Amino acid sequence: MPTMPQDDDDVAAVQSVVRDATDGRVGEVSCLSIPEKAELDMLAKQLHVLRQCEVQLLGEQPTASGSAFQTPPKPSAFQTPPKPSAPQMHANRELETMLAAKDDLDCATASTSVDRKELLLESLHTELEALYVKHDAVAANWKTTYDDAAAQADASIAKKDIRIFTRNAKLEDRSRKHATLAHTSQLLEATVAPLTKDVATAQGDLAQLQQGLDHHLDVGLQELDEDALAPKPSRSAPSARASSAK
Repeated sequence: MPTMPQDDDDVAAVQSVVRDATDGRVGEVSCLSIPEKAELDMLAKQLHVLRQCEVQLLGEQPTASGSAFQTPPKPSAFQTPPKPSAPQMHANRELETMLAAKDDLDCATASTSVDRKELLLESLHTELEALYVKHDAVAANWKTTYDDAAAQADASIAKKDIRIFTRNAKLEDRSRKHATLAHTSQLLEATVAPLTKDVATAQGDLAQLQQGLDHHLDVGLQELDEDALAPKPSRSAPSARASSAK
């Protein structure tokens, strides 16, 4: 149970507590749930009403030497302390209720803050797990894509290697054939050279033979022409010659 204010310092402390409870803590309940916020709003209204009552009650106390409050004389060891008046007892009860409400408000605020932190931590853990799952899925997808691309690249390289090997074999075969043809060409050239010389000689002989034939043809034709132009003998002469021969 909180103690009752006995002097100006206690009253000022209570007023400060009331201001903190009504002014500084009410704005922190915006993030609470609806039932908790409604309860805290009700407590804040009660504190506001109690604060007004406190101001009214404290304003009725007599002032002395320019001070709003007068410290009551301390009772001696043999003097019975005076019994508080009804307004003072009512004010004390109101202050006790107000302080209890402030304690409830502080507990609710602290509990709400802890719950909010737990919810935030749980949300962060959930997001982290989702990120891990997403990361694993992306990594698996990337690995699958990379493996497929690597397999396709290996297959393409193998096909290109086979093509290169086949082309090299064809080039080597053609190179061997070309070397064989070159050697055969050299042999043919060596064989054709004498034949070419013989053909040239034969062509010369053929030309000479042609000239001789042409000459003999000309002579024969000329003789035929001369025989045709010579006078023919009579028919009786041959018969006489035949009879004489007999």
